[in-house]
Amino acid sequence: PRLFRVMISYQHGVTRIIHAMGREKLLPAFLGTINGKYSTPQMAIIVQSVGSGILAVVLGLIAGPFNTYGYLGTILTLGIIPVYILVNIAVIRYFRSNYPSEFNVIKHLILPIAGILLMAIPIYGLLWPIPDFPYNLFPYLVIGYIGISVVIAFLLEQNRPNELRAAGKSLGAGSGRA
Repeated sequence: PRLFRVMISYQHGVTRIIHAMGREKLLPAFLGTINGKYSTPQMAIIVQSVGSGILAVVLGLIAGPFNTYGYLGTILTLGIIPVYILVNIAVIRYFRSNYPSEFNVIKHLILPIAGILLMAIPIYGLLWPIPDFPYNLFPYLVIGYIGISVVIAFLLEQNRPNELRAAGKSLGAGSGRA
């Protein structure tokens, strides 16, 4: 049951991002539409579901189901840990900058630093001792993906700043839109 909950959460999160990027024209506009009858981001759900299904089936046929689970789990773990670290850094900076009078050393400094340090444990476990092929390539794959994402974000900021900011606001503010 826990794995199923993780998969549903992943499906929802990715669909939300695809929908927001379609709505703000950073992806094809049809991905940003809402189904009139059910008020759901139907096309984003379909694209994400089909894409995930194809990836799982193809990789599963090539590497086998257990290896596929291990590969995707490792890549996703390596991809999400930097997000957790950045969120902890953001908490420290946000409260120091925006609410200095409410800044609490335990809640806004010690606990986020502890969170950052705790994230070192899975990173260490995934990287040392150096894992066998293809696991040894996954950190570079994730770093490359992050690098490409940074370049794309920079280019969008230069060429389409309004759309980029709109997408960021709709994802970051929890606007209530799908």
